[in-house]
Amino acid sequence: MRGKKGQLLSQWKISKFTYNMSISFEAANEEHDDRLKIILRMPDRNWFSIGFGSDMTDTDMIAWHADGEASYVKDYWSTKKDTPKEDDV
Repeated sequence: MRGKKGQLLSQWKISKFTYNMSISFEAANEEHDDRLKIILRMPDRNWFSIGFGSDMTDTDMIAWHADGEASYVKDYWSTKKDTPKEDDV
């Protein structure tokens, strides 16, 4: 599904939960470098993550955790098929 020019929209259901994601590319300007903008709407008390690699060995990851006002996004580094450690770089 496509939204505005350069924007990809997606919706999917897992069990009884619905996730909505919008991904867009913003070209560099005087204020910032190229960037990818991801907006994710998901149910509270759920998480969603993306890994940037072919498996979980030496892979950078981003994880979203939805919990109302306590929601957060964190950067992780995975070294094996196990719970990744928070990335401090």
